[in-house]
Amino acid sequence: MNKNIIKGVFITKLLILLFFISSLSHSNEPIVIQSQGQGLANQVSSSIATPMFEVDEDAMKNVLSLIVLGNTLINAVIVQDLIVNETLVSIQNVDGKLVFNQPIPNNILSSTSYKSHVIVEDEKIGQVTLYYDEDETQPTVALTGEEKAWLEKHPVIRIGTDAAFPPFEFYDENKNYIGSYSVSS
Repeated sequence: MNKNIIKGVFITKLLILLFFISSLSHSNEPIVIQSQGQGLANQVSSSIATPMFEVDEDAMKNVLSLIVLGNTLINAVIVQDLIVNETLVSIQNVDGKLVFNQPIPNNILSSTSYKSHVIVEDEKIGQVTLYYDEDETQPTVALTGEEKAWLEKHPVIRIGTDAAFPPFEFYDENKNYIGSYSVSS
């Protein structure tokens, strides 16, 4: 792997951590809980908004790589430009290896998919389609009985945010809290 890519990945992860820590105490708005797949699709669309607007395919690939490698339930992602109606980037996870801009097999295209718009300055410029394994039997976080009981007692969890910080954290046109640092179920 190229040193610049490794450096970029490290810097991106460091920034994500710093922004997450700094955003923990700014709001008491209740969070709208979405399915994990839809939350990931929203995260992808908000994370690639700036690179898509700037037509920076390498930056889009870097962001998509981090997200797809970070979640084994994502099979593929397709990013479409709605203005010129063409696919800009596609990525698929084939046995832990990322494959870009190749035809996506029908078995992946027939898996559960979620769509989210890429919005810049209140204009829909793109669409993300995320192909996802709905594996309810494999929780992404194993919870103890005590933790599950606490969640049952607390169905609404309030967190601190900096919701005016797109593409990292913000509310979309439907008042859903989204962004690459947003919390999703």
